[in-house]
Amino acid sequence: MRGANLRGADLEGCFLNGADLSMAELGVANLRSSDLRAANLLGATLEGADLENANLSVSDLGLSNLKGANLKGTNLQSANLRGADLSRAELSGAMLCNTKVPSGEVEYSGCIIPLLREALRDEAVGQ
Repeated sequence: MRGANLRGADLEGCFLNGADLSMAELGVANLRSSDLRAANLLGATLEGADLENANLSVSDLGLSNLKGANLKGTNLQSANLRGADLSRAELSGAMLCNTKVPSGEVEYSGCIIPLLREALRDEAVGQ
């Protein structure tokens, strides 16, 4: 499905695990609760797409357009967002555990293990 035009498509709850959607047009598509684990979305256009509660873990969203996308509660664990445009995107409740963000840095918000490790380290330093 590389380069496919799926603009405005209703793909709610779809199983697209490992799909090649690189360079695809998915603007304003409904992808709520879809399984996109390990999907290739490199350079895809997802402007205004609804990805609420979708699973995008281990997916490649590098250089993608996610302007104004709804990513509430989305699992972005170990995903690549390097170079992606997330302006006006809604990320509340999204899991960014070991996620490569647009700047290339790795983000750990919503990641239980690193936060626990940090808390334990801080506790040991305080003793």
